[in-house]
Amino acid sequence: MIDTYAYSMFSKNCSPTDVVKAHIARLREYNELRDLGLRLAQIVSTDKRCSVKEVFAELGHSMNDD
Repeated sequence: MIDTYAYSMFSKNCSPTDVVKAHIARLREYNELRDLGLRLAQIVSTDKRCSVKEVFAELGHSMNDD
């Protein structure tokens, strides 16, 4: 996916600096969404009186950034 995105940026004649800036912006967005998801999992775990890891396992997800 990143390779496709980078290729599309270069094919639009974007400078390497523009590609890096766009990539950093996408990383920030990813991190904000990830943090929001973790906060929601914490709310659920507090309500259920269990660990966040147990909430992730119940939903069939891993806590790893794979």
